[in-house]
Parts: sequence; C-alpha cells; structure tokens
Amino acid sequence: MVVSRSGSIVRVPKRSADAYRRMAPKSSKVWREHGALEFREGIADDVKRGQYTSFPRCVKLKANKVVWFSWIVYKSRSTATE
Repeated sequence: MVVSRSGSIVRVPKRSADAYRRMAPKSSKVWREHGALEFREGIADDVKRGQYTSFPRCVKLKANKVVWFSWIVYKSRSTATE
C-alpha cells in the first residue's frame, strides 16, 4: 500500500489547551471524511527549543503558549490533495 503522510504544528494559548483537546476528535472526524486513514494529535509540551530549528522555533513559541502537532495518514498523495 502506498501511504502519504501530512503533519502540521500550531501554537495554542495554554489557557485554551482544554478547548483544543475537545476540538481534536471533531477534527479527526472531518479529516477522515476527506480521505484520511489515520489522524493523531498531541501536545508537544516536552520539546526543547533547538539551536537552529525545532517545533518551538517554528511557531515562535512564547511562554504562555504550547505547541500541538497533528499527523494525518492518507492512502496516497492524490487522496491527500483531493
């Protein structure tokens, strides 16, 4: 089976983490309706800031925010772009 993966990161205010956590299952349902085989989302609260690149650097993370990472798996690249 050919598999295509897509990932994304987003910064979320720490005070909104619970709301984001409640929204994640709804996102999973939407992605699956659009062809995703698998959808995972997690908080990257233990990721260290890298010297040149890292999740925290990528989203210009501030002290009152946290990074969330989404991972979506599709059957193929064409399925992911439909």
